[in-house]
Amino acid sequence: MSSHHFVKEGQEPALFISDPQSVNLNLLQQLLEWSPHVVISEACASSSIPLHIKIDAVAFSHSNSSAPNDLSFQHPFNTVRLTNGQITPLIDYLTLQGITALNVIHSVFDQEFIELLKPFVSKIDLVIYDQQHKSISIYNTVFEKWVTARTRFYLYGDVSSSKLLNLKKISKNCFVSEQTGPVSIASEAELFIVEQLSIR
Repeated sequence: MSSHHFVKEGQEPALFISDPQSVNLNLLQQLLEWSPHVVISEACASSSIPLHIKIDAVAFSHSNSSAPNDLSFQHPFNTVRLTNGQITPLIDYLTLQGITALNVIHSVFDQEFIELLKPFVSKIDLVIYDQQHKSISIYNTVFEKWVTARTRFYLYGDVSSSKLLNLKKISKNCFVSEQTGPVSIASEAELFIVEQLSIR
């Protein structure tokens, strides 16, 4: 697996926009290029209108929430109830749609959010974008990328059982490439690889 997150042939990643303040228009245009299945959070409901995004579902965080009236032009769309901060209903909804990969636009890097998603890495490929980082999930596979020397990566998960090539640990969770060339991270367990986001 390279730094481009490959999915099954004919299956484009779905897109979940969780925070309206974190939308980078250049990134959004790239992620929408192949018309993915789009889910937005309750907070993003009004923000989807000026961005002219056709949504497929809205994820609500409260059981008594209902779709805003200003989304009536978006019908038909599905609703997903997220209770007690759990992401499980969203993952279940996507897998029932036959979706095997998900791009998430989040606000800032949040290790708790990473931990919340980690149990689902074996079920669905995940890439999380925040304003400064790209976090890629791997499970029973290999991540490979050509980088310059001293490029930083942050690893979250069972790093001790992972096989690393051209990477040196410099602090907790932080690794740097020792020289210009390919880096490789092989893991049989759930692992998130965090790198600097290059899209501005």
